[in-house]
Amino acid sequence: MKRRAWLLTAAALVVLAGCTPAEETNEGTGSTTTTPAGGTGGAGGSGGIPDPDPEPATPFALVELFTSEGCSSCPPAEDILADVVAQNADRRVFPIAWHVDYWNYLGWPDPYSSSRYTDRQGDYAQAAGSNQLVTPQFVINADNKTFNQSVVFSNIETSLGVQMSASVTLWLDQVEPSLIVQYRVADAPPDAHLNLVLVEGGIFSEVTAGENHGKTLYHAATVRSWITFIPPGDGQMEVTYTPDVQLQNARLIGFVQTPGTMALHGATSVDALVPYR
Repeated sequence: MKRRAWLLTAAALVVLAGCTPAEETNEGTGSTTTTPAGGTGGAGGSGGIPDPDPEPATPFALVELFTSEGCSSCPPAEDILADVVAQNADRRVFPIAWHVDYWNYLGWPDPYSSSRYTDRQGDYAQAAGSNQLVTPQFVINADNKTFNQSVVFSNIETSLGVQMSASVTLWLDQVEPSLIVQYRVADAPPDAHLNLVLVEGGIFSEVTAGENHGKTLYHAATVRSWITFIPPGDGQMEVTYTPDVQLQNARLIGFVQTPGTMALHGATSVDALVPYR
């Protein structure tokens, strides 16, 4: 397990190794805070097909892994995440792998990494009162955990027994060339954000430099696009992705979270290849 030291200030966490955040983007591996389109009204969609019924506020496990192809300690944690995916296909378990960028200097620039994902890990550290980042790191329902497999699976079961307050419903009107997402959020705190994260599995990566030189790495739930915004109850949002994303291996995860405290309130997911209408 590797550590990256951060300097904690009143305003932000700043990496000591000299990494600087990239510009915010809504393409590829980037993310942005944006303004959604107006509400759908809930009266019915195209062709007279009614919108789906709202999902109830139901327990879930958001399993976040902060990882890097440039870190030799990360492949075992990625294997654990792959087991999480394989063993929870029919349950409300939402795996996400965020590839941080602060190990890129070791000689292998992780193609799935983003400084925005590093910032997200820093937000969790700040919320926990820590000044260090650890790679790999599992965060399960906003609670920092070791990457020991038994602990990860135990905490998934615990999370699935905790009632949440917010209802999150997603459906897709379009899947190509971008996702047109309809959403409905109810009973969320007024300052909470809706995060829409497109994750892709079935990815094999040949690493030719750095600590994992010569290895073929497997990724089961890698972030390919991420946007976050304050939802006005219900509305529509476009989620873009790069042409290399294989939608048959992708899912869209939506979760409501309060910035700062990083408290979670609700979540759901939909298959990225199947539009509702």
